[in-house]
Order: sequence, then structure tokens, then C-alpha cells
Amino acid sequence: PTPGRDAAGDWAAITELTGELSSRAARLIGQALTGRTETGVARLLGEDSTAVRQNLAPLEALTRRSAWKLTPGSADPRSLAVDLNNHSRARGVDLRQVLDLVALGRPIAATDQASRDRVRLAPVHVQMMLIDERLVVVEGPVLRPYAGASGWLLDEPGITDAACALWHETWTRSAPLPEEALVMTDRQRA
Repeated sequence: PTPGRDAAGDWAAITELTGELSSRAARLIGQALTGRTETGVARLLGEDSTAVRQNLAPLEALTRRSAWKLTPGSADPRSLAVDLNNHSRARGVDLRQVLDLVALGRPIAATDQASRDRVRLAPVHVQMMLIDERLVVVEGPVLRPYAGASGWLLDEPGITDAACALWHETWTRSAPLPEEALVMTDRQRA
């Protein structure tokens, strides 16, 4: 918790918006899996994290303005696709990430002050990436034993609206990485 913040209020607001996004996404993914998609687009990016990572390259090329990510748990903010992030950054794409508060328990890759400023902390309950405030990437159900969660690209106005609301509320209620956060350089990370 950040001094002067209403931690319980932050958690409640973010949790409510997470529920809205999660229920809408689950409904659309369920429809796609059963072949009865009524509205919007739900495209399987991959049945595991390796396949999802491979299928992010075409999305990176389509990204024009922003790629904003929410990460529950502890994670290296650049681990999903380091090369893609570097390419996006070089093209001027606004890359930001909010990590859950538990991320402070592990090293975070943020090599300079600009990197630190793009990574913030808040209660995060769902893995999500918002691309240009129009496409949403979320985790889906496990589709193969031992494969982990699947990844989905969603394009449906209600889901996009819910993802935008969740992102903006989480970013507004987030806090910068504290000075004492353990960060790694690219060399240490390698």
C-alpha cells in the first residue's frame, strides 16, 4: 500500500471492473469454443504461452499507439516478448505495465528511469493487454493438459470498453515503483 492511498477502495474499484471484463471475455471465449459466436471476434492466439508469444509478432506490427499490460502476480515486465517490446519502443509505441503489488518480492527489469516510469504497482487480478485501446489479449481456459492457460485476442465493443475502463482505473490508482524496488539491468537479466 502507498501512504496516503485508500488501499481498500483501490482494491474494490479494480476488482469490480476486473469482474466485468472477465465475465464478458469468458462469455465470448465460451461462444468461440462452442462455435456459436454471436457478436465480436474471439481468436485463439495459442494454447500455451509459447504459442501466444509467437503470435504476438503480427500484433506488434499492427500496433500503432499503445500496448498496455496488466500482470497479476510477480513478473518481469519485459519477459513476454523482449524483442517485440524493443521494436515497439523504437517505433514510438507507448508501452506501459501495471504489476500486482506482490511483484516487489522479485527483481523487476527496468534498466533506466524511463523504464521504471512505465512500470507501476496496483492490485491486479487478470492478465490482460490492451492494444491501441481497441484490441484485448486475455488468458483463456486450459485447452491441453499441462499446457497452461490459452491466450485470446478479443475484438468486441463491450469487452474493449470494459478493458479500457479497467486499464484507466488501474493506472489512475497505481503507484510508481518505490526507489528500493530491486531492478535488474539488461546484462543482469541475460
